[in-house]
Amino acid sequence: MIKPFRPLISLLTLVPILSFGIEPVKAQSPRSNPQPLLAQNSQNSVEVLFNQGVAKIKAGNFSAAIKDFTEVIRLNPNLPEAYNNRGNARSKLGDNKGAIEDYNQAINLNPKSEQAYYNRGKARSELGDNKGAIEDYNQALNLNPNSAEAYNNRGISRHELKDHVGAMQDLNQAIRLNPKMAEAYSNRGNVRTTIGDTFGAFKDLNHAIGLDPNSAEAYNNRGVTYARVGDYQKAFQDFNQAIGLDPQLGLAYNNRGVMRREFGDHAGAIQDLNQALRFDPKLAKAYNNRGDTHRELGNHREAIQDYDQAVRLIPDNPNIYYYRGVVRTQLGDFQGAIEDYHQAVTIDPKLFILDTRPQPR
Repeated sequence: MIKPFRPLISLLTLVPILSFGIEPVKAQSPRSNPQPLLAQNSQNSVEVLFNQGVAKIKAGNFSAAIKDFTEVIRLNPNLPEAYNNRGNARSKLGDNKGAIEDYNQAINLNPKSEQAYYNRGKARSELGDNKGAIEDYNQALNLNPNSAEAYNNRGISRHELKDHVGAMQDLNQAIRLNPKMAEAYSNRGNVRTTIGDTFGAFKDLNHAIGLDPNSAEAYNNRGVTYARVGDYQKAFQDFNQAIGLDPQLGLAYNNRGVMRREFGDHAGAIQDLNQALRFDPKLAKAYNNRGDTHRELGNHREAIQDYDQAVRLIPDNPNIYYYRGVVRTQLGDFQGAIEDYHQAVTIDPKLFILDTRPQPR
């Protein structure tokens, strides 16, 4: 998917600023393929176990692969490929911290392992450590200057850090090295959407879909761009297409839920946001958007619960505090409301809350 890409275009509506909780997907280039075992590195039993682990990763049986590589490491603790591959399997199961430990060991054993640096960068990006990810992608590119995938992923991390110029440079280079790399076009389209170049964004996203018509991420990201220019019907169609291609893409459910809320279909919005959180339980925007929907329906307790979850996941977003304050006012919790309004302005001193009265149901 920007697999990893996440610029926030939030349909969190804060007075006087209006924005959308719609998120593009970061299409990280997946280069965490299992490495083959070199014959000189092992005895026959280790080689058999190693190759079993590789086959299990390719079959998607990651837990069993971890067991095989753990046994390989017990028999031969100096085999960097085993640590790299076990890290890949751990990352696939969402254990990026464990994966990083394995990539560290692979790098200790082989400081010139471009793939280990690349994979560790990807894991760091997944954990939100974009500065660390960039350092690893720099190392990978020092070892392999022609890696389109490393440029693509470094561009994602730069975009996350709001270095849009650097992100564009990296994605341009990825496309120069691999003109058929759909993820790079999709990611460059996301950057262009963020900086307001909607014409260029649509051109890139259409090209990404042309290269890969089955890319759920590209449809999702084009839907985000349509939403940004106010064409909600086309955005809705693209989010539908994304979900049809990948029924477990949480961001697409979140984004379609935002559109349904805009159309006045609050029940459908909540259904989509429930699905988003089913597939991505840490998707803060989905909690926030569901909280907004509950607030508009007058479901104050449910709204507070969702805003609480959103604040835990993204504690520096003033919009969430503002609307939690609105709901607390409606519930008569005036002290809690004052604290939330104060926190919103503390985070963003330039924010002027023009109307703190309870909103009509």
